[in-house]
Amino acid sequence: MKKILLNKLTEQALQKIVANPPHSLLITGQDGIGKRTVALWLAAELLKVDAKDVLEHPHVYSIEPKGDTSPSIGIEDIRQLEHVLSLKVPSRATVSRIILIDSAQFMTPEAQNALLKTLEEPPKASILILTCPYASGVLPTIQSRTQVLQITPPSQNDLAAALPLEGPALQQVLALSGGLPGIAFSLASNDESHPYVKAANTARSLLQQSTFEKLCVVDSLSKDKQHCQMTLQLMVQMARAGLLSGRQQDRWRRIMEAAYNAQLSINRGGQSKLVLSNFMLSI
Repeated sequence: MKKILLNKLTEQALQKIVANPPHSLLITGQDGIGKRTVALWLAAELLKVDAKDVLEHPHVYSIEPKGDTSPSIGIEDIRQLEHVLSLKVPSRATVSRIILIDSAQFMTPEAQNALLKTLEEPPKASILILTCPYASGVLPTIQSRTQVLQITPPSQNDLAAALPLEGPALQQVLALSGGLPGIAFSLASNDESHPYVKAANTARSLLQQSTFEKLCVVDSLSKDKQHCQMTLQLMVQMARAGLLSGRQQDRWRRIMEAAYNAQLSINRGGQSKLVLSNFMLSI
């Protein structure tokens, strides 16, 4: 078993899945914990290929949400999946085809209902791997037809040892990531094109801007839901780190509460512009 950074309990659960793979698996865990990394690693293990090449494998089919403002996976995506699954795979392996559905919470109700037929009658030697922050993000009928694997974070010591940083830079990344490997490795890479690095830069910029300047970015930020959510998530982490520093306690407490509540409101379907405007005014 090739190593990736995992909590010991998660590692043991994955070993069991590799030894006895289910027809469908729902990988859950908070955003930034590395669900997609685990899904790709698992697909590579089951197909016996290198993880960095798994998406290029001819019998790996990946579905992701489309759209920035209102990302979704629609019924046409599932119909295309059904067509893919109808094709024969020239292999006698126990597992010869992997279907990845990333961020399954963005499937429309129609798409989820359409997926049920596949889950009820899974094609031979094919495995569906779904990722979602929480099991309740998909219909109960889908939950009941999938094996659920909840990812838990590795220890802070294991994460620190795995990051290519040291000293203050390491401590900053650990604080901003909240111990979540997906965020930590993204921030450590300092890749300006990575979504979490972009979100961190936006969050830092907002904390330094005037109220007027903050309100000026509401429109653009509300149009990119993923960037908006990542920015708010990192704002919470920045505020938590600020509280631990012992300085400006009232300010950091206000920012953390406002960012957390804004996340909840948007997740519950709140009007993004209004939620963000109120957030900017409160910080």
